[in-house]
Amino acid sequence: MNPLHATPPAALLILAGRKTVSRLRITPPPGCRFMEHAVHLASTHGSSSCAVFGDDGAILGRIPVPYRASDRVYLAEPWTLVPPRGCAPDDPRIRYQADEPEARETLWAPARQMPPNASRALLVVLGLRPERLQDITDDDLSGGEAWTRSLESPPCTPAAATEAACVDMDYLRNEFANAWNRAHDGDGTWDLNPWVWRIEYRVDPNQEKKKKRENG
Repeated sequence: MNPLHATPPAALLILAGRKTVSRLRITPPPGCRFMEHAVHLASTHGSSSCAVFGDDGAILGRIPVPYRASDRVYLAEPWTLVPPRGCAPDDPRIRYQADEPEARETLWAPARQMPPNASRALLVVLGLRPERLQDITDDDLSGGEAWTRSLESPPCTPAAATEAACVDMDYLRNEFANAWNRAHDGDGTWDLNPWVWRIEYRVDPNQEKKKKRENG
């Protein structure tokens, strides 16, 4: 089973069902530099790879698709194991950095080192497509790509007609670009407009039903 990596704030939003979209930078195939070629990416439904076309229509290479629709993946986030104390059960306790943001002295393992059995959520992939980073829509910025809890009440634009309409999309776009740049460098920065996978998903409803039965 493949992982879907998330930062601590993003993991909480995913678990709450508020974040349903992620973007993953696409690594170009050997011999092709996206910044030096006029390229177009195309994938077909259910395909295991994505074709990279040059401006003359020639295929420059193919890129493996990380997920397919209906795939189940596990949520991978920063975590650690706490050994049992005294007469506690033999199984170690798993802790998640998202639940303990103030525990700065704890040595957290990165999300990429989380095995499937340490994850606390399974996700169902609803769809995946390649696109340019700057093509992110206003709906994704204000909804599905809810990448930080600090933007629940963004400042209003002067032109906002009502308080309910106070969503400053330029502010959201700039903040998203800044957050992206903090996590990426080189050819992956916002200004260079790299190709990314837009991945849409939801928490596996079967997992939620199982939890309710167990907590019954």
